Amino acid sequence: MRSILITNDDGIDSPSLKILTKKLTALGRVYIIVPERERSAGGHALTLHKPLRVYAIPWKYRDVKVWTTNGTPADCIMLGVYSLLPERPSFVISGINKGYNLGTDIIYSGTVSGAREASLKDIPAVSISVSAEAEKEDFEKAGEFLLRYIPKFSGLIPQGIFLNINIPPKADIDDICITFQGKFHYKNCLEKRIDPRGVVYYWLHGEKEYNDEEGSDIWAVGSNKISITPLHSIMTYYPLIDVLKNSL
Repeated sequence: MRSILITNDDGIDSPSLKILTKKLTALGRVYIIVPERERSAGGHALTLHKPLRVYAIPWKYRDVKVWTTNGTPADCIMLGVYSLLPERPSFVISGINKGYNLGTDIIYSGTVSGAREASLKDIPAVSISVSAEAEKEDFEKAGEFLLRYIPKFSGLIPQGIFLNINIPPKADIDDICITFQGKFHYKNCLEKRIDPRGVVYYWLHGEKEYNDEEGSDIWAVGSNKISITPLHSIMTYYPLIDVLKNSL
């Protein structure tokens, strides 16, 4: 493997970055391009309304080049592929995110969008997440998992596909479930409030109602197993095409 590009939606202060660079230099040359601040729940946004700024960052490991940008995780992949890297990356890792990306939440995830953007460019990629309460040992375990499995993933992931991985704290590194995307429901997700000046504002939050169907990513993590879900970006619902053609 020639090179690995790492991005995330947690920014340059993510504790996972030094762990990943320390481990993954054994597999190839490592590059890091990340947002300068947290961009969680930003989805697959691209920056079109303002210039993208890029800043080189000194790093502990001399052979690892690191940049931050005012852009999004998807922007980071664009910058890496089309400008900053001297070669097309062999593999992309988006994460390690602090907080799972499961079920329908992946639609909003900046972490998942980093891997999705790479897959749109036919680069093998994974998004990877741990618990929101993760400690250093959880990031270490996720790093060990990637070190062990990236060579396998690289040869298995078809063009246009990426893997979404979630690692719960109690999971053994080899206790893996290949899963499908589950579904979350939210209730009471928008709260109306009034600020001290009497102006109405809204706070977006929500209580999850879990639908942990067996075989889903939500079920696997709830069972303390590592979830690996193959995903793609083609959203056409083919069964309805002929129905619509015959009805309209």
